[in-house]
Amino acid sequence: MRLPLALEQYDFIDFGCSQGGSLAFAKRYLGGTRGFGIDIDPAKVALTRSTGYDAAQGDLTDLRLPDACVDFVIISHMLEHLPDEATCRAVLASAVRVARKFVYVQGPWFDADRYLALLGLKMTWSDWSGHTLHVTSHMLGRMLAELGREEASLFGRKIVANSDDPVILPAQAPRNCQRYALEHGWKPAVAFNRQVFRDLVSVIPAPGFDVQSLRGSLAPVAQTLFSLGKAAARLKAMYSVSSAQEMLKHIREESRPEDIQSNTVLKKSLSRRKVAVGDSRLVQASSVVPDNRLRTEGSSRGARYVDVLPPEQTQAALRELHLWLLKGKTWRYLRYLHARTALKIVVDEVQSVLVIGAGYGIAEIALALEFPHIQFHLTDYQGATHPRRFATHYIERFGIANVSFGELDILQAPGERRYDLVYSVEVLEHIEDDALAAANMHTLSNRYIFCLVPYAQEALNSDPQRLAHVREKVGHCLVGYNPMRLVKMFPDLVTIRGCYWSNAGHALRKKIEAMEPEQIEVEVETLLCLASQDDRDCIPVILSEAFGIWCIATSAARNGKSAVG
Repeated sequence: MRLPLALEQYDFIDFGCSQGGSLAFAKRYLGGTRGFGIDIDPAKVALTRSTGYDAAQGDLTDLRLPDACVDFVIISHMLEHLPDEATCRAVLASAVRVARKFVYVQGPWFDADRYLALLGLKMTWSDWSGHTLHVTSHMLGRMLAELGREEASLFGRKIVANSDDPVILPAQAPRNCQRYALEHGWKPAVAFNRQVFRDLVSVIPAPGFDVQSLRGSLAPVAQTLFSLGKAAARLKAMYSVSSAQEMLKHIREESRPEDIQSNTVLKKSLSRRKVAVGDSRLVQASSVVPDNRLRTEGSSRGARYVDVLPPEQTQAALRELHLWLLKGKTWRYLRYLHARTALKIVVDEVQSVLVIGAGYGIAEIALALEFPHIQFHLTDYQGATHPRRFATHYIERFGIANVSFGELDILQAPGERRYDLVYSVEVLEHIEDDALAAANMHTLSNRYIFCLVPYAQEALNSDPQRLAHVREKVGHCLVGYNPMRLVKMFPDLVTIRGCYWSNAGHALRKKIEAMEPEQIEVEVETLLCLASQDDRDCIPVILSEAFGIWCIATSAARNGKSAVG
């Protein structure tokens, strides 16, 4: 088809314009000034025209338009209506061909369909009769890579945290429902421990186009986006455990070979996990394991589980500790949350933990309650000002026997004692010689290292004003760490993840800072739910997305190497 008016009148085209809503979205958020809609349904073309936009009927797989004839193309909630993947690829090919700057794609989130089905749930749109093609992040990323658009970014938009969300229905609800209603029947109350969103979004830049130029207009939308990576990664299914592998691959490509040691343990770990993911019985089993039952690494023939939550009588003690951490009005509860997630990854191989810079130690007291088979040794430097009376009070009150205390200067030569896991949370950024501190962590650990630090892009560490500001305000020797800096200190990664996300953990901190202690007690369930959204298996792309980053790595001592210094 050919546009009926002079082409230069339009700066964008809407593929599948429906009723004109996406044309309005493109003008508001994508910087468009005048758009043209194309839809194969003449009735929808008429609806779009009735709202004041220009539109025409056309076949999106056969557009006889010049290359790079408009600034951008928007495809909003259209791909899922196509008959098959080949047609979808043809539509995407047309879009990237006619767009000078970028293509913006948005559609329903289908990645969680199997996970929700195993919980007796579904998303409203997952069985709509008009949704003939369930475009997942893996499918979209693979198609874009095949089209040569490896730099396309993929995002989840608008987190769905639990089954209370109206877009979640019981599996037995009839097809084509718009949102949950009581007549759809009972649905289980579940806090999701997988990534579930409302939309899948992709921004596909043309060669040479800087997507950062969209940040201003897209800011309101960007607050609800959460990065899934690049199309070049040919994304695995959302519930595979390939994030660390993909991140390490990116870091290796950006680094000199001599900067990073071999990553044998990570490869072995991921190899084992791929076997498990490949067995559909294990995928289904692990998908429905409640949060207090963790699958340990095992053979592809079966999976073992271990109980990690304490007996029922200790739940009240944990709730009291959680409240103490929330009332601290800083990152305290989130530090505990991420340390717990990290410990769960290696729980079947850890019997002793050395905590460096324990501070008040309340987070570790909670972990000791939850992991009674692990001995926690909490340390701080000599003369540390955090009082231990809170921790000792709870140890005596709850009868906790698996916690001890000591002093440790991480810059001094380590003694002879070794631990299965050496653990530091927001410590390295306070140390001028962080490389020596990291080397000593390797020496002290005979298995794993957990390290959580502030996140920042590397360029900020060369900004004298920024450095002076963080040194004066919070005593940091660096603005923050990025994945490349972390992997140089801890090369044998098991996983690397972002934390303190702007729309989850950071939002929680802002919220509790404005609350009175009594109000926190009343709203504790809501606050804990918001906190749980900070636990994500992905990494930030830009500074405004997240304020922290953490990793689990295998120690150099376990691998028979010299400590990294």
